[in-house]
Amino acid sequence: MKKTLKKQMAILLTILTISLFGTIKIENRKLLANNNNIRYIEYKTKKGDSIEGIAKKYATDTMSVERIKTKIQIKNNIEEVIYPGDILLIPTVAN
Repeated sequence: MKKTLKKQMAILLTILTISLFGTIKIENRKLLANNNNIRYIEYKTKKGDSIEGIAKKYATDTMSVERIKTKIQIKNNIEEVIYPGDILLIPTVAN
């Protein structure tokens, strides 16, 4: 009886592990596909602009404000401060 229970638990654990890895792989493919569709446009900053404000203008269903903000900061090598006249590369999703 104990051997049967151990076998069933081992089978269940194997199935759960395979399901988990399958889900992770699918999510990674979606993320990779999203990253492959990203293009950058130039944006000239104006007085009163902020990184978050710019990110809000370009946010979509597939790219959140936070994700755009992070990509702006990384791509342009900046943290928070921007000045009028700065040229920033802004991520957009290509169709």
